[in-house]
Amino acid sequence: MEILRAENLVKTYGTGSNTIRALDGVTFSIENGEFVSIVGTSGSGKSTLIHILGGVDEPDSGKVYMNGQDVFARSRSQLAIFRRRQVGIIYQFNNLIPQMTVKENIQLPALLEGRKVEENFYQEILGQLELEGRENDLPDMLSGGQQQRVAIGRTLINNPQVILADEPTGNLDMRNTQKIINLFKHINKWFKRTIVLITHDQEIALQTDRILTIENGRIERDVPTVGGRA
Repeated sequence: MEILRAENLVKTYGTGSNTIRALDGVTFSIENGEFVSIVGTSGSGKSTLIHILGGVDEPDSGKVYMNGQDVFARSRSQLAIFRRRQVGIIYQFNNLIPQMTVKENIQLPALLEGRKVEENFYQEILGQLELEGRENDLPDMLSGGQQQRVAIGRTLINNPQVILADEPTGNLDMRNTQKIINLFKHINKWFKRTIVLITHDQEIALQTDRILTIENGRIERDVPTVGGRA
């Protein structure tokens, strides 16, 4: 069943001779439970696309549908709720709050909404992230890979339907990169979350179910992988 669809997305920046067409008629759909990677050269439109899919930025024209509903037909307040609850965005820079512990950073999105975090769910997330015993540590006491796992936990705490990850392993070494990708595979399988991952690494992309290649703001290729869940 389709969960996410982009229709003829167009996004430009600048004016006149300085105009950059970041997206130029992007159309594709993603099924519920898919793990999809988006690859392309620097400046090809990958991050712009992720921001629009997540409701962070609006297209100049075109539509984004989540569960059949037009994302940008929402009011400003409804769009804010959509960003908090239905999608989770993970960036290359984890943006953890340095004065907050691991537990506080993970639980922050729920607490900002005034919701009590269900303890069993929190403990399940902590276990899957392999962060047991580190709950009271501050971010600067963690490795880069551990910090990124905290950022992933912060995304999971609101139980979003779709996770959008923008180069989440860009600052990690090979060992920690593979750990994060294995974690995404696990989240995809066991938490049954749809994941859209931006990466410049073809080896990472080949571990997902499907690869979209974007160049000059257009989807040039859309191909399934072989054994993406291996």
